[in-house]
Amino acid sequence: MENDSVEGLKKYTANNLLDFLTKQIDKDLMAALVKELGGTVETKTNSESF
Repeated sequence: MENDSVEGLKKYTANNLLDFLTKQIDKDLMAALVKELGGTVETKTNSESF
């Protein structure tokens, strides 16, 4: 994913990874990766995008 060698995989992962996770702790752990890939992360308490 770093080099985006599979077209669209980086963007797809950034936009959808958190939807596949069910536990909040897992979502919290993966939030940094999603941000690094260019996605947005919404907090559960105030729905604010980072």
